[in-house]
Amino acid sequence: MHLHACVTDGVFARRVEGNGVTFHAARPLTASDLVAVTQWVRLRLVRWFRRKGFLSREAAAD
Repeated sequence: MHLHACVTDGVFARRVEGNGVTFHAARPLTASDLVAVTQWVRLRLVRWFRRKGFLSREAAAD
């Protein structure tokens, strides 16, 4: 399996007025954030495994 990840601690955005950029720090992840991400990744992986024939319908239902 090969996964890509982009982990950031914030984002740079152009300033509304003037030149340059401003850094906006990301808020810390909460337990519910981690649950949501984990569920989303699991759903996507199960769908991919099903499409590729690596996982049966019965196994995917678990």
